[in-house]
Formats: sequence, C-alpha cells, structure tokens
Amino acid sequence: MSRAKNQFDSSIKDAEQLLANFDAAKPAGGGPPPPEAEVFKRAGLILAITAWETYVEDRTREALDANLAAIAGGLAAKFMVTRFEDEMK
Repeated sequence: MSRAKNQFDSSIKDAEQLLANFDAAKPAGGGPPPPEAEVFKRAGLILAITAWETYVEDRTREALDANLAAIAGGLAAKFMVTRFEDEMK
C-alpha cells in the first residue's frame, strides 16, 4: 500500500470524527441539529477535501517517482520533477 493511502486513511478519520460529533449533536427526538453544531459539519467537509487533495498530490508524486526511477538524475527526470512541483504550487 502506498504511503499516500496510509496518510489519507489517517487524515480522513479526523473528518469522520467531526461528522460523528455533528450527528451526535442532533436532538434525541429527531429534527435538525442546533445551529452551533454546523461548525462540525463545515470543519469535517474542509478536512475531507484537504485529505483528498493531499492524497491526490502525494499519490501522483509517488507514481512520478516510480516512473522516473529508471532515468533518475537525468535532465528529463529533473525537468519533469520541476514541472510537477511548479504545477502543484
């Protein structure tokens, strides 16, 4: 399993915990949660999106490194790594 996947699994648990806190804030009889509980939902969404973005970037870098291993140190490899890093900014 890739390092990116392991990090994603760890990061997404934080988002899941925040969403569980949001669900726990709902009244026992049903109905919508109190307005102050919305912060859990927003924070959970932000963490989930950030975890996904980081996963995609890290996994892409892992794949790039694996594909360039045969030509590591060469000008083409350096060019591709530089372009990748520029695009990720």
